[in-house]
Amino acid sequence: YEREHSMSLWHTDWKQLNDGRWWIAYMDDASRLIVSYGVFQEATAENTINVLKQAVTKYGCPREILTDRGSQFYANEGERKEKGVSQFEAYLADQGIKHILCRVNHPQTNGKLERFYGVYDQKQHQFKSIGEYVQWHNEIKPHLSLNIETLETPIQAFHRKQPPEQQATIPPETKVK
Repeated sequence: YEREHSMSLWHTDWKQLNDGRWWIAYMDDASRLIVSYGVFQEATAENTINVLKQAVTKYGCPREILTDRGSQFYANEGERKEKGVSQFEAYLADQGIKHILCRVNHPQTNGKLERFYGVYDQKQHQFKSIGEYVQWHNEIKPHLSLNIETLETPIQAFHRKQPPEQQATIPPETKVK
């Protein structure tokens, strides 16, 4: 599946790096653009929200966000506790963003982001930093799932796939020519 318009759904998840640190990224579903990321010592709800706030500041609020049921995203119920509301869920509600949960034990639901992390695992020796990899992914590498005839990159697809009502609000300096 793929959303028709940018900003309709963002995927997010945490990945543990070989050195023990944790990496979170937010990816726009329609374009594959990494709208924000961060690397931390711990995968916490606070870090999850801070990286999301960076993305929202730069691009605005997506309509929906897809996550797994990790404790950074979701307040799981247990045998001895009722389902509560996590910090992340409360932040999404305050922003008017709908939270969509992956099916249990079904990593394919967040497959686009899993693939992004997997490519990094294969090619990390080619990059000096995660930031350099994200820039390559967003601005240099054409994606076969996008407009391959024009060798479209995620940043180009992000702008092309903006809903019509958003086209007029894209700052000229961020549009790709």
